[in-house]
Amino acid sequence: MECLVVWEAEGAYREFTGVISGGEILEANLELYADPRFKNASYLIDNYSEISGSTVESPDLEALGVTDEIISKEYHDIKIALIVAQEPREIDMAKSYCDQMKDKGFKYEYFLTVDNARKWATNKL
Repeated sequence: MECLVVWEAEGAYREFTGVISGGEILEANLELYADPRFKNASYLIDNYSEISGSTVESPDLEALGVTDEIISKEYHDIKIALIVAQEPREIDMAKSYCDQMKDKGFKYEYFLTVDNARKWATNKL
């Protein structure tokens, strides 16, 4: 897995490529949360639409959710937009994660395009 991070004025854009695992996503998330710029972020756009495969399963989503919930207690006003490929499995995983994380801190939504994700993420609450 590769993860390109682009810091923007009010948030960050990440693009994931290759085959991803839950552990690799967790590691990328922890690196992001440790970055001092994350303190001032109002959004995060995670683009998974270019991955070539995924070994992420439901238990991985649960582990990622616990970490995100803990971090969100300090940084609660962040919107996280998940962009996924138009594949049923990827859409189901993104929907499941958004449902799992509803009312647990960060605000999550999934999208099929970068444009729609960016419009939602950069729209002030």
